[in-house]
Amino acid sequence: MFRFSLLGFCILASTTATHDLNMVGDTSYMENELEGDCYELTPDSQGQSGAIWSNRRIDVTQGFTFTSQMYLGTKNANGADGIAFSLQANSPTQTFSTGGRWYASIPYSLVCEVDTWYNGETNINDGTYSDHIQLTYTTGDSGDWNMLSEEAAIENIEDGQYHDFEISWDPASEEMIVSMDGSERVKSTISGGISQYLNGENESYFGFTAATGGASNSQRVCFNDDSVVMESAAPTPVPTSAPSRSITLPPAGSSGDPHFTMWTGEKYDFHGACDLVLLQNPDFSNGLGMDIHIRTKFTNQWSYITSAVLRIGNDTFEVMGGIKNPHWINKVEGENLEHGVSGFSITFEQINSKSYEFRVDMRDGSVILFKTFGDFLKIDVEGGKSNNFVNSRGLMGNAEGEKVARDRDTMIEDNDAFGLEWQVLATEPMLFHNIAGIQAPEKCALPTAASRSKRRRLGEALISMKSAEIACSRVNESDRDTCIFDVLATNNEEMAGAY
Repeated sequence: MFRFSLLGFCILASTTATHDLNMVGDTSYMENELEGDCYELTPDSQGQSGAIWSNRRIDVTQGFTFTSQMYLGTKNANGADGIAFSLQANSPTQTFSTGGRWYASIPYSLVCEVDTWYNGETNINDGTYSDHIQLTYTTGDSGDWNMLSEEAAIENIEDGQYHDFEISWDPASEEMIVSMDGSERVKSTISGGISQYLNGENESYFGFTAATGGASNSQRVCFNDDSVVMESAAPTPVPTSAPSRSITLPPAGSSGDPHFTMWTGEKYDFHGACDLVLLQNPDFSNGLGMDIHIRTKFTNQWSYITSAVLRIGNDTFEVMGGIKNPHWINKVEGENLEHGVSGFSITFEQINSKSYEFRVDMRDGSVILFKTFGDFLKIDVEGGKSNNFVNSRGLMGNAEGEKVARDRDTMIEDNDAFGLEWQVLATEPMLFHNIAGIQAPEKCALPTAASRSKRRRLGEALISMKSAEIACSRVNESDRDTCIFDVLATNNEEMAGAY
């Protein structure tokens, strides 16, 4: 038997729970709730559904024990619907319906429900509308569920307290045991094992789901360092010459006219106008994936970033420069920032009348920063950890600071050729909320040599180099040259505020 932490499930380099668990639906991460990691699966609102699922599967032919702390809210008679521990082999981002027996919309799953609502078809009808625990399973027909155990009535657990929950499986005896607050509540023999209820699969994702309908409660689950105990032997580690160590990378991203900063701090310019892949990182957070696309356009003799969109998992977050300072979550304008993007929190700050910023917290000390100044937009990854971006590509280059083509092998030194290589393809998903400007298969528009020369001469004629240097004197030294360039190119000393 070996023990491992759910907080670092199968990922030795992980530093946060969200690197190993997928938050689905209305789930949000809770800071400073209990020791360990806590998630609110549903807020106290009607018609909510949320889950956390493991990114990787466990072998259900082996024994296991899961422990957690559950919070079922504060409303008893008007509270609902409960939390369920589930095993399913379908997807690490499995979704489901709200209300009632919400989990019944998940096909081929084995479920332990901690139910806080009196359902008309239940076995308990003692007039107390008791909270209860039951083992069930679902079939391939949506809404179909069946009993694996009788319902066990429990005391009211919608009491504003956390309750200890434990579920264990012994394949030798074929017994599954469920305990709440240290007392055994359900024991059931599952003849033939768990796999028969998972459409014959021997490996399963695990997770906790919750939902509300017309009645609601805040429903939460927390884990500690010993939340999972597996019966099988620990996997043999792959020998390495030295332990891997994650390092903090220099800030990288794009801003202004537009200028690009690679992971090594190297800077270059690409003045094409189109949709571009700033970052492509399919391995982020154990396969959850991350993309950053930017949209650039020409105005007069210069180009700039008008908007940028971040995708993490199935969620997108988009920001556009301009007076109205709009943002979109999953292509819905002005959507509430409360739930973040795939569970990663978003904060907003108004810097002044012309500038504001959004910060997406990666929970490992790094942030993705969107900062506007007028119509201009800057996007940076600050404090990025090498283990999260080791396989990333795009206009920020790879982690070694190389301008790598899409084939991962070819190196491209010419800036224009590199920029054109990372134009968003017609076969790639449209992450922005709308279609605008040049789109593939049409190639990015590039400024002519004459317009580049005219732009530089015009800037220098209206604002002196000395004035530009003074305007940018408070900017970080690493950004000062690009700041001066933008002040000259736009004939606007206030452009220094973008940095």
